[in-house]
Amino acid sequence: MAVMTATAIILALKAAHDVARQANDSEDPATLKAAMRDVSHRLSRAMSEAASLHENIIDLRRLADSAARQEIWRFTSDEEKRRYVKMESPGGAFVYVAREQAASPNPSPEYCAGCFEVGTRAMLKPCGVGGIARCPACGAAPRTGR
Repeated sequence: MAVMTATAIILALKAAHDVARQANDSEDPATLKAAMRDVSHRLSRAMSEAASLHENIIDLRRLADSAARQEIWRFTSDEEKRRYVKMESPGGAFVYVAREQAASPNPSPEYCAGCFEVGTRAMLKPCGVGGIARCPACGAAPRTGR
């Protein structure tokens, strides 16, 4: 949908440009006036479509943010919390992992220890350089070594 809207905007702007260029060659005031109305109409339509595209982009960003927030949630019971174990990552930071993954050489996913201890499970996101990860909930950046 966004691609179609962007294409429609480009086509409307191109058409307005073509009308203006053709009107530039005319000496007839009535032709110029009609061309200006046409250009104005096409530009208004393009602006409306651009505003619609902007709204779609905002909606998509909200949807993406909502998906990211779904990786963060509060524990509903102590039993649920006991399914995880605290361990030291290869980078030296303490993280929580699922108990059944703890014996694995590369347990994944890893959860922020600070958030976990206050009742929130937030999956650490690798930042790339130096094995640092970032917590989407509290913003901590532990060195996980992954």
